[in-house]
Amino acid sequence: MRPVQQLDAVATLAADLDRGESEAIVLLREAGPDVLLLGERRTRPQALSLGPPVAGTIGLLRLARAHASISSVAPGIEQLQRHRVQISTEL
Repeated sequence: MRPVQQLDAVATLAADLDRGESEAIVLLREAGPDVLLLGERRTRPQALSLGPPVAGTIGLLRLARAHASISSVAPGIEQLQRHRVQISTEL
């Protein structure tokens, strides 16, 4: 992990988002990762406008399955539900 360079861009985003989300979006622009993991759905439109794919928790499970890091997504979803993590029915 490296620090954000464009602090003015972080401050602009922080007017609508929290500081961590703002920094993640600016780092997306600076570092150009393959995917940005975000937990908050409200943050995704700003991140998506910058290009690389954005994934949440379920997306992370799907990526892990696609790369054979896990054999099934279902156990992870079940564990999240046991911990009362809200997951939309469409997912």
